[in-house]
Amino acid sequence: MLRLLAILLLAALPALAGDCPGNVRVVSGNFTDDILGQPDTRPDTWGSAGAVYHRVTFRPPAGCAVKILSISGDVVAWVRDYSHGQAGVLVGIHRRLWGGKNPWAACDYCTEDTPFYRQLALSEKPETTTFDRRYIAGWLVGPDHTLHFKHAVWLNTTGRPVHVETTWTIEFRWTPAPDRQGIRR
Repeated sequence: MLRLLAILLLAALPALAGDCPGNVRVVSGNFTDDILGQPDTRPDTWGSAGAVYHRVTFRPPAGCAVKILSISGDVVAWVRDYSHGQAGVLVGIHRRLWGGKNPWAACDYCTEDTPFYRQLALSEKPETTTFDRRYIAGWLVGPDHTLHFKHAVWLNTTGRPVHVETTWTIEFRWTPAPDRQGIRR
């Protein structure tokens, strides 16, 4: 009986220790928005600007974090009921949201919390751009296990909403959470 209990305990130790399965996982999704925005009164801007955020929250096993290996997909955009004008469109993926300057940035005009931005310029016809980002060492998602996808429209002089769709595929794996490796979050 004691031997059986010892075997069961040894078999359960990896689960109790929160070992992270290391296999690569793949997920895909799609976000769609129609964005007109508000009049943009910032210096050196015109037209309207607006943004919409979508959250993707992962559910890793206890004691594990999410390490992104690649993000790929496409962005398609067009002005609804186009008559004239232009607009800019952006998709970005962020590890966290904040207002103002990022105090953790390693350089001016940059952020380490945003592994991906892509822009399009629109006028009378739909535009599409693809993306395929691979992260050699992987890119660790923050402790809330959430990625924030941003759709933005700016310098929109069409007076019409801009339709933006991002289709994405993410390759990732579970990895030991940073505090398990002796690293502070």
